[in-house]
Amino acid sequence: ATAAIAGSELVIDAVISGAFGITVNGTGDVTLGGTSTYTGATTLSSGTLTIAATGSLANTSGVSVGTGTTLSVDGAVTTAATINVAANGMLVGAGTVGAVVSAGILSPGQALVGDFGVTSLTLTGGEYRADIDEAAGTADSLTVSGTVDLGSGVAALNVTRLNVGAGFSFTLIDNTGASPISGEFAGLANGATFTVGADTYTIRYDGAD
Repeated sequence: ATAAIAGSELVIDAVISGAFGITVNGTGDVTLGGTSTYTGATTLSSGTLTIAATGSLANTSGVSVGTGTTLSVDGAVTTAATINVAANGMLVGAGTVGAVVSAGILSPGQALVGDFGVTSLTLTGGEYRADIDEAAGTADSLTVSGTVDLGSGVAALNVTRLNVGAGFSFTLIDNTGASPISGEFAGLANGATFTVGADTYTIRYDGAD
């Protein structure tokens, strides 16, 4: 099945089931709000696919987020299949997903501070975009229950301050798994510093793991 739309939005709240996949191909936004159980692949060729807070993908055989496309998940992608994010593709939202392998852009919460639940995380490039709200003392985070592999400095860390306040300690990746975090962000070895506005922060990969 192919959802091809241009300059508009298609919202499907019904359950989508069957032995087929879905390809999103167009400039618009396709939103799935039901508990979908189709078993084929989910492919984003262009445009945006949104899994609403009421929606989920349970049995898709794989998820491919293509270059220039966006997968926004506020619900759940509970399939055992991996979500593969290509260079300049985006995975955003505050829902829960399974394994993620990304060469693209990860942005928990997207425009607002939020937490994204991930089964395992492997970065092969791209960047991790995180917002921090110094005034509220909150920050975007990825909660990872399995392994975390940031690669050998292949992915950038991009932190944006939403509201000015006193500097504070915040967690960008909450590693709840048994294994320590592997790898590091580009140019940020363990103990390195980076600035956000007028504040300087120290990055730690071995704290509270």
